[in-house]
Amino acid sequence: MKYQLTLAILDPHQELEIDKERFDFLKRARHTLIEALALEEKYEILISNYLELEQQIVRQAVVAQVRTQSDYSEFFEFRMIFNVALVNLLTAARLYVDQFPRHVRDCLADESQLALAKSWLNQAYDSAFEYRFMEALRNHVQHNGVPLHWWSVGSKRTDKGLREFSVSLCAEKKHLAEDTEFKKTVLAECDEKVDLLFAARVYMQSLSEVHSKARDAISNSVAIARLAVQEEQDRYQSSSSGTEDRLLGLEAQAVENDRIIERVPLLLQWDDVRKKLQMKNPLLRNISNSFASGRSRSN
Repeated sequence: MKYQLTLAILDPHQELEIDKERFDFLKRARHTLIEALALEEKYEILISNYLELEQQIVRQAVVAQVRTQSDYSEFFEFRMIFNVALVNLLTAARLYVDQFPRHVRDCLADESQLALAKSWLNQAYDSAFEYRFMEALRNHVQHNGVPLHWWSVGSKRTDKGLREFSVSLCAEKKHLAEDTEFKKTVLAECDEKVDLLFAARVYMQSLSEVHSKARDAISNSVAIARLAVQEEQDRYQSSSSGTEDRLLGLEAQAVENDRIIERVPLLLQWDDVRKKLQMKNPLLRNISNSFASGRSRSN
C-alpha cells in the first residue's frame, strides 16, 4: 500500500508521496471539518427559523396598522402563519438539540465529550422555565396539538402619543392540560397564559449560549484540522506549476496495485462556509430583553 497526494483529474499531474500516518491524520482532519460545518449548518437552520418568527411578528403588526381584518378566514390565516412559524422553530430546535452532542464528540474524536455536550443542554434546561416549556411544547406539537391557542393584535399610545401596533402570541394552560402526555412538572410551572414569543427568545438565547460553548470547545481541534489541509495544499502547489483552481481536485489517496482504495478530498471551500456562518451568527446576547421595532429613530 502506498499513499500519495495528487489531483483527481485526467490531465497529467504530479504525485507526492506521503506516509500512512499522514494519510490517517488528513482523514481525521477532514472528518473534523465536516462535523464542524454540520454543527454550524444545524445552527443556521435554527437561526433562520427563529428569524422567520420574529419577521412575521413585525410584518403582521404592520398589516394590522394598514388593513382591517374582520372575517374568520383572515383570522385563520393569521393563526396559520404563526403556527407554521412556531412549529418550524420547534422542529429546527429538536434537530439541533438531538444532533448537537454527536457533532461535538466527533469534532474532538473523544467519546467522553458526548456526555459533556449533553451536560450543557441539561444545564440550559435546568436554568430557565422557558427552555423547559419550549421542549415540552415541542413534544405536545409532535403528538397532540398546535402551539398557538390565543393571540392578539392591537395598538397602544406611546409616551410620545404615537400609536404602536404589536402582536401577542400565547399558549393556554387549559389546552395544554388536555394533553395527558404534557410534562406535568412543566405544566405546574405555567401561568394560565404563556407568552410564546418571550419563551422563544429565552429558548434561543439559551441554545445560542450552548452553541458558543461548543465553538470554544472544538476551536483548537478545528484549527489544527484546517491547518493540516492548508499545509498539504501549500506543499502541493509549491512543488508543481498548478494554479489554485486546480487544487480543487487535490486529494490524499491510498493506492494498492495501482488501484485507488481510498480517497480523502483536501478542500477548504466548505470550511470557508463554516467560518462565514460563525461570523454571521454570533452569540445572541440579551435577546429576551430586546425586540425589533418599526418605530422611527426620530420618534
